[in-house]
Amino acid sequence: MGQPAQQFNSSRNVYLDLDEHGVVRQLVHTHAPVAIAAATPQLVAAAYLQQFAGLLGVQTAQLVNLGSPPSKNVDGSPVEFRFLREKHQFDTATVA
Repeated sequence: MGQPAQQFNSSRNVYLDLDEHGVVRQLVHTHAPVAIAAATPQLVAAAYLQQFAGLLGVQTAQLVNLGSPPSKNVDGSPVEFRFLREKHQFDTATVA
């Protein structure tokens, strides 16, 4: 079993934080922040996910229903991502 590590992806100009299995768990942009212009925090989050989905191991088909509320029932649907809530504090917004 490996140890957590960090790799630099030069083509996307981002550091990848990997877990002990080599799975990307976080993208680090401190040396080159990402600027996305959009009308709402959810649109910024959606654009970011579209831009970096491949590095995160997310298929673009899993992002199609981001604007729909999460399902309250467990069913046989394929994995997909949906926005749950948006939290604001001062001039920062967090999208879950």
